[in-house]
Amino acid sequence: QAVAYALAGGEPADAGRYVYLRPDAETELEHRTARVGADDTELADAFRGAIAATLAAWDRGAFLPRLIEPSGEKEFRFCASCRVAEACLRGDSGARGRLRDWVASRSAAAGAADPTLDPQAEAVLAVWKLRDVSTDDEPRFSR
Repeated sequence: QAVAYALAGGEPADAGRYVYLRPDAETELEHRTARVGADDTELADAFRGAIAATLAAWDRGAFLPRLIEPSGEKEFRFCASCRVAEACLRGDSGARGRLRDWVASRSAAAGAADPTLDPQAEAVLAVWKLRDVSTDDEPRFSR
């Protein structure tokens, strides 16, 4: 969101902030604020790519629950607090395994065009890869 706010102003000197306001957060407010400058081209490009991938998936009707962490080893951490989990395959280890195997088989040829993929599958993989980063990485925000 901070990137969206930064880019919305239209000027390179603009900045956007996102503040985590959870009252039970144990850190000081200044450490819960993410600031992004509109001139951060790496974050701006990543944001635009994420928007493009998400809108392409929406246009193609390609929605897929993220049942597993990018590592493929365990259930996605946000599933524990999902309000619509009853309508999902959450908790189904077979579904997680099939999803993990499908993503791995399609990602093995990363960068190469896969003629066997239909537009919906391409859109799903593009959105899936948006989160394909280590959860140990520190966020790239300034305060």
